[in-house]
Parts: sequence; C-alpha cells; structure tokens
Amino acid sequence: MDNMETSAIKEISTQSNDLIFHTKGITFIFPFETEEELLRPSQAMINTNSIRVFPTYPLSDVKGRAINVQQLAKDHRLILIVVKNSKCKLSPELLRILNLYGLDPHCTTYKDPFTREEMSIDPQRKRFFRFLLERDAYFIVLCPGPCEEVAKMQRDAHFEQYPFIGGDQANKLGECLNLGLKEDLGSAIMKVSRHSLYVDYVCGGIREGHYTQDLLLKRLLSERVRWEMKGCHLLKEAHRCVDRLKRRIVKCENKKMVVGVPMPLLFPVDCPLTPEPTRLQPTFASCLPLEILELILSMTSSTVDLVRMSRTSQQFYMTVCHILSSRIRHQMDIVLNALPVKNEQVISDEMEAMNPGVNRWTECEQGISYRELQSRIETMSQLLNDVCSWTRHWIPRSPRQTLRTRSSRLLPVE
Repeated sequence: MDNMETSAIKEISTQSNDLIFHTKGITFIFPFETEEELLRPSQAMINTNSIRVFPTYPLSDVKGRAINVQQLAKDHRLILIVVKNSKCKLSPELLRILNLYGLDPHCTTYKDPFTREEMSIDPQRKRFFRFLLERDAYFIVLCPGPCEEVAKMQRDAHFEQYPFIGGDQANKLGECLNLGLKEDLGSAIMKVSRHSLYVDYVCGGIREGHYTQDLLLKRLLSERVRWEMKGCHLLKEAHRCVDRLKRRIVKCENKKMVVGVPMPLLFPVDCPLTPEPTRLQPTFASCLPLEILELILSMTSSTVDLVRMSRTSQQFYMTVCHILSSRIRHQMDIVLNALPVKNEQVISDEMEAMNPGVNRWTECEQGISYRELQSRIETMSQLLNDVCSWTRHWIPRSPRQTLRTRSSRLLPVE
C-alpha cells in the first residue's frame, strides 16, 4: 500500500476498500466489506426490509436477571447480537474480538481458531474503541437453545457483563422480531431505537475470519459523528442568537426602542398589535436594580414565561435578554465539552471528526457517552428554538438598511 499523508483523510486503496486514518504515527484501519460479501447464507433467513419492534413484555436472561429493554435503549445505544443457536462456533468469536477491542481491559491479543490469524491492539486504539463499545453501546445476546448451553457460551466467551437470552424466551423473541426459523436464527447484529424500540438491521454474514466487528464500529462512530456535527451547527446558531440579544440590549440602553406594548411572543396572538405605544405606570419591580431583577427573573425556568415578562418594561426587557444570553452561553459550554477538538478548536469537518485519534476526552477521562451527547444537543436545540421563536421577528441590521433603501426608492416622486 502506498504511503499516505499523516492527516485524517478518507482514502480508498486500489487493492482494498479499507477506511484508513493516520495520526501521530499510528494507523487506524477499518476493513470494509462489500455488500456482496455481507449477503451470505447465514443472513438469508433475515428479511432486512421488514419492520420490527422489540416487545415490551417482561424478559430475563439465562441467569434469571430482569432485562428492562426500554430503559437500556434510553440510556445506551442498544445492540442486539443474534446468534444462530447454542451450537454456533462463529458468533462467540465476535464476542471475544469485542473484548479485545475494549470490553475486556485485560485482553490484549486474540487468535482466530479457524484461520489461525493473531490480532493485537495498541493502547490508544483500545481506549477509543472501548469508548465506543462501553460508553456508547450496550449489548444483548439472543441465542436459541437450552439455557445451560447458552450460559456456557457466555462464560467461555468472557461476556458475562451483558445479558444472554436463551430457551423459550429466545424462540419467542425470534418469532416476534421475524429473525428466522424457530431454534435456528440467522446470525446478525441489530440495533434497538430509543423511543420506538424499532429493531434495525446493522450487519450480518458472520463467517470464518469475518466477524463484522468493523462494520459495527463504523456504525457506532458514524452515528456519533452525525450528532457531533449537529452540535457544531448549533454552536454557530447560538452565537448568532446571542449576538441578536446583545444588539437588543444596546438598543434599549440607547433609548431606541419603545417597550411596554404587546411584543411578539413564542405563539401568535389573535388580536393585532396596538398601533400606538401605551405608557405603563412604573411599578416597584421595574424600579429594582437590574442585578436584583435578574436574580429574581432567573428563577423562572420557562423561556415562554420570560418572554411574556419582557413586555412589562424596558428594565424587564433588558433583563430577560441578559438571562437568555447567559443560558445560551452556559449550554454552549456544556455542548462544547462533548465535541471532538483539535488544537483547542472544535472539529466541524465530518471527515476529520471520523478520525479516532482526535480528542474526545475534554471533560472527563471516560468521555461523554452517546446518549449524554444526544441529550445535551437536544436540550440546547430546544432552548434555541424557544428563543429564536421570539427573536425571529427581529430584522437584522444590514437587511433592515437594505429594506429602507428599497422602500425609499419605491416612494412616489412629488
């Protein structure tokens, strides 16, 4: 293979379709299998186009422990590993490889019993893949067969930290999910959605020497990067929103705004706006220092309520703008700590973010999990939506000037 530049660039080799990254002298390789290689007989029993929903009836693993699928899907990216049966010799190798890639901190080497190929992993790669497998994902193994045999498979594969479903429960679950014939499922890796519990196909076709762990890792990484890019986009929007609020505060301070009339709220009003400004009598609250007023109003968590309060007076209006700006900046810091950085700058390029060597441990050594990243971005998105529903009525400075210029040109000449 030809030498490649030391940068996070996706390159396709002329001899293989491997996804390769070079960083800090370390090479990260994601072997890529073509669609033809994935569609093997072991997958033929699985209809990848059918709609499946994970059932909500009570489940327990082979050790008798209850499995709360809804809570697991809410807290993690729930991965369902389907094993053909308790006699299968291939699927346990996938579990051992996942241990090598990070689920077992003491596992450093693996030898394929079929191809005799030996695998090892350096500490930096193991740290990143452990981050994906342990912090982002959670595994449930579905294996039809006697519970004693399934439990033995679990022990032999050193995968006891995750639940195995066997016996009649595995057969019933396999029928509900349309995974294949009774007591002989098609080997595959699937994921369970967070809210709907939809079960989507990830990959299959496990065979000697090809255990599809690379496709699982790429799926976990690509989904994470997709949310990280959403976070980068929201940071840009947040900067613009804070800038609009700052300009409004300056206008109030310069007495260039009339406050105390009905203002555009988060929801449309039925009655038209009052054409003439209404002067309100000063109240005790409006005469408070801005610092005290801000302390009082900041106890209101609802953005909608804050916007309503901003109509009271000029002091209230400026205080609400201050509070919303502070909340947005605080949420920006929270999201920023969950995004990949390089040279203390957030990575906004998707291909560069796919590089496993970038820093994703700004806030803590363990890194921010996928669901926590998702929650932070969704919280910030909701805050921006609420604030922008108010500020979207404000015309930016340059377009307003352009509008005035165009309006003056349309006036009739006397």
